[in-house]
Amino acid sequence: MKKVLKLLLLLFVFSLIIQGFFVFFGKGYERTYTRKEKKKSHVIYEKYRSKTSIEPASYTLLIDQNFSFKVFDSLNKDSEIIKEIHSFKDEQYECVYPVFKNKKIKKDVLCKGSYYVYYQNIVGKDKKLDAFVENLPAYNQNDFIDSKVDTIKEPFLTVYKNNIQAGHYTVVQNYRGIYNIKQSKEKPINTLSYYNSDVYEPKIAALASKYFITASYNRSYDFNEIYIIDVTNNSKKELTTKSISLDSFIQGNIDHSVYLLDKSNRVQYKIDSKKKVVTETGRGNTIPFYENGEWIQKDMNEVHKDKSFSNKLEYQNKEYDSIYKSTDGLYYLTKKRNGKIEVSRVNPSYPNQIVFLFKTNELKNISFGKGFIYFSEEGYLKYYSDQTGLRTLGYQSEMNFNNDLKTFTYIK
Repeated sequence: MKKVLKLLLLLFVFSLIIQGFFVFFGKGYERTYTRKEKKKSHVIYEKYRSKTSIEPASYTLLIDQNFSFKVFDSLNKDSEIIKEIHSFKDEQYECVYPVFKNKKIKKDVLCKGSYYVYYQNIVGKDKKLDAFVENLPAYNQNDFIDSKVDTIKEPFLTVYKNNIQAGHYTVVQNYRGIYNIKQSKEKPINTLSYYNSDVYEPKIAALASKYFITASYNRSYDFNEIYIIDVTNNSKKELTTKSISLDSFIQGNIDHSVYLLDKSNRVQYKIDSKKKVVTETGRGNTIPFYENGEWIQKDMNEVHKDKSFSNKLEYQNKEYDSIYKSTDGLYYLTKKRNGKIEVSRVNPSYPNQIVFLFKTNELKNISFGKGFIYFSEEGYLKYYSDQTGLRTLGYQSEMNFNNDLKTFTYIK
């Protein structure tokens, strides 16, 4: 009998080791568990996916089949990451607030009324809800404040230090090169000059992963050098090329490479940011073109119209003006209403749960990653995430008057 028990115990331990092995080294897992709240029990579906070459590690969470959240962190592949849930319901809203085992994960209260919305967008609209949030033990409204107190200044640029996120690198163009904004006690703004004279239309510029790529602008009508800058350490690599016309434009980024079309000479180039090489990929009447997620051959005359590459959109919704697919698998939706652009977001796994995020006068220079959306609005550099709300990173005064100055953000 004792031998049988020992054998069963060994088999049980072995099975746990095997499960742990598949969780840690596998692509992920799915499981369902519950969390009790007074007399109520909440059912949580949790799906973990390991990091891939395309998307970061993430947890998808669905609470009571009604409220979905996404967490972009591996958390050492921990499971059942929600510690407790607080819920609210009255005649206007039904809301949930998840508290996570890892205290660094913070989410706003998510509510459902006539549409899904986070609490920070409806503060003061429901007194009962306000009282509920005020009494939440782990909730801090300061987490969602757009702090503009501690400022750092460079010519034409103001940055709000408290709003710089760790591991985020924001490149802002100026007439001689770029500003590189990052979280640093010593130097949050690095001013990097690359051009010999002022360049008022630095259109040939892009970000591929952590590499900022720009033409050298070393001649009047063409250029024969391309600069690749690692934004995490500001190192620069100079690549010598054939003469490329300044009448060129960036078609898009695919797999860490930037594709450039020289319209005057009817030549397409691939700039590989990892290998640090430039190769010719198309010439003449037809060139390779990335459309709806696949490569096709396209007529040069059609591509000449500054047409950019496009990804395949698995999610469609005709009620919105524009749909953007993020690098983290989420979709951002925009609709213009009463002179403002309303920005919402949806996880394509739950297409009926469209969450309103914020309003803006302008939505330009968009960058995505790990639940963040960066953009510019009339010269202001802004970002939104569920754990910060809408915040202002800074202001580049020249961007308000010059649409050719761009901003890009890399999230490590």
